[in-house]
Amino acid sequence: MIDDKTGQLIEAGACLWEAYLDKTISVTALAAADEWRESQGTSSLRLMILNQAENCHNAWWALHKDARMDEPFDWEFCPQFLSNWIEKGGLTQ
Repeated sequence: MIDDKTGQLIEAGACLWEAYLDKTISVTALAAADEWRESQGTSSLRLMILNQAENCHNAWWALHKDARMDEPFDWEFCPQFLSNWIEKGGLTQ
């Protein structure tokens, strides 16, 4: 059985990767991610994105527990989080 924290991080990582695959991130972020994928490979991009699962989950939890976030985690928060992270240079770090 997977503990709650591990399950939440798996879900966050899956939602972030899904946001990229479904192209629900910003146009700017999608272009940067596609460029990274072309130059570094899919597995590299996937790992970079999945490494943000804990940061994404923690950001969501901090906003959600303080009642500052009502948006759905998977369909709205994750694409926004991923877009912001990429646009702030996350793929170059």
